[in-house]
Amino acid sequence: MEGVGYDWDVETKPIVRRKGAQMADAMSWEMLNATADDWESLDQLYLVICRFRSPVSRATVIEAAAQLETVGFLEQRVADAPASERWFRMTGAGHVAWQEATDKYAR
Repeated sequence: MEGVGYDWDVETKPIVRRKGAQMADAMSWEMLNATADDWESLDQLYLVICRFRSPVSRATVIEAAAQLETVGFLEQRVADAPASERWFRMTGAGHVAWQEATDKYAR
């Protein structure tokens, strides 16, 4: 759908949400928010979290991204890339979870 800010895969891929998967916290919501319209590297996600939430370690961001990927909310551009080369975007299930949690976590 042209002009609405979503990548075509968000709209056309089936929504696959791991059973019981929910938005864990504000940091997870912020990561999905950052990936709502394009791919983001771990460095970009780190800067977003530190700017809009609180300073965290890079390891914390890597762990959070891995968790969001495990539950089906994020996907990597290149599977199993080294941490310094990982780029993520929101999946259809991530979009649903992001929308559901917006009232709770939006700034």
